[in-house]
Amino acid sequence: MAKTTIVGEVIRMGETEQITEKFRKKEVVINEKTDGYGSTLKIQAVNEIIDEIEKVGIGDVISTSCKVEGKQWKNSNGEMVVFNNITIQSFYVLVHGAVNAKKDSIKGEMPSDEEAQKQSDYISELNPEDEDDLPF
Repeated sequence: MAKTTIVGEVIRMGETEQITEKFRKKEVVINEKTDGYGSTLKIQAVNEIIDEIEKVGIGDVISTSCKVEGKQWKNSNGEMVVFNNITIQSFYVLVHGAVNAKKDSIKGEMPSDEEAQKQSDYISELNPEDEDDLPF
C-alpha cells in the first residue's frame, strides 16, 4: 500500500453507498493542479471519514492524506483485470469555496512546511488577482 497527499478543489460528491452492514463509501472528485496542469481524480471516503467529508462543500480546497491500493483478478472471460482505489485517511479544508484563504482543520494533522508551501502555491494559482496590486 502506498500513501500520498492530494490537494485540490472538490468538484463533485457522490451519494453514500452502504455496501455491507459495516462498510459504506462515498465518491469524492477533486480537481488537482500540479505544475500548471490539472488532474481530475476520483477518490473515496469510507466509514467514519464520510461523516466528516460531508461537511465539505463543492468548491472547497482540501488537502487529503490517502492510501493507494490495487488488486487484480480474473473476470468470467479469463482476462486479468486490475482496479485501484484511492482512499482518504485524513483531510482538512484549506480554502472554503476557493475564495478566502482561511484554514479550517477538520481531521488530520497540520501540514509540514514543504506541504504548506505547496498548498500556498496552489491557493495563489486559484486566486491570481489576490496579488498585491495596491498603489502604495
